Amino acid sequence: MEQVINRMYEIEEKANSIIDGTAKQKKELLAQHNEDIKRLKIDIDLKSKQKLSILRANMDKEIQTDRKRLIDECAKDLKELEDNYKQNHDSLVENIFMIIIS
Repeated sequence: MEQVINRMYEIEEKANSIIDGTAKQKKELLAQHNEDIKRLKIDIDLKSKQKLSILRANMDKEIQTDRKRLIDECAKDLKELEDNYKQNHDSLVENIFMIIIS
């Protein structure tokens, strides 16, 4: 009977040892998992900032290109208006005068 009790005691000690080892391993895995998540968040944040920086640079470049194009178009239109005015000034004045006196 004593052998059975000793054997049961050994089995219980092994079971407790296995449970303790499993709990320790579970804590280690959880800590590793949390560390992996932390590194992943940092990596994602860094990559997001880099992509945003590239997008901002591209957007700024595009805005500058559009701005220059608009300025050039406005300058061209203004020049055309001024040229038209210079070429047709006398006829425009005469047409306005004729409209007024008619």
